[in-house]
Amino acid sequence: MTLDVGGDTAMVSCRIVGLTGDELALLPLRPPEPAAWRRLAMRGPVVVLFESGGQTRALRGSAAGVRSGGFLAVALTDEFRLGQKRRHSRAPLAFPVSLSEPDAGEAWSSESMDVSATGVRVRRPDVDDPAASGTMTIGLPDAELVAPATLVQAGRGWLSYRFGDMPPGERQRLAGLVLAYHRAQLGSRGDG
Repeated sequence: MTLDVGGDTAMVSCRIVGLTGDELALLPLRPPEPAAWRRLAMRGPVVVLFESGGQTRALRGSAAGVRSGGFLAVALTDEFRLGQKRRHSRAPLAFPVSLSEPDAGEAWSSESMDVSATGVRVRRPDVDDPAASGTMTIGLPDAELVAPATLVQAGRGWLSYRFGDMPPGERQRLAGLVLAYHRAQLGSRGDG
């Protein structure tokens, strides 16, 4: 896909590596020209161009800055779904997880199967009646994350919980881990 930052600047070839709400995380395939950097720094309007179903599609947005790891952030103003309902990227990251202070069910400990900025899927714990909600603790590499969580879906070997209110910056911390995972995957394939 390409990013058009306007003016007389060259298009910036990128890969979409994540989605957080209405913000895309883009990884340039090569550094943008200085004129493109200036326009991105001004946080003006941009257009994201990509192929879908054999057609070129365009989404309007505005530059939202450069994130750690060299990602370009674009806040979309057009609706972006294309058949997916998730608003946040997920990554198959395994961390120790526990649910305490249960409401209607048992407390448990398990391991994450995948995480996003808004929720987590865990291996089904060895309890008869897993809690429908409670306080979730995830052992992330830098420090534990603690947030209220509510069960939203259950399968034979897994449970999915949605996070409630979190302290400022915690969702961004999770989104950063997801983006780092996807960037590493691109690098391991020699694509970035």
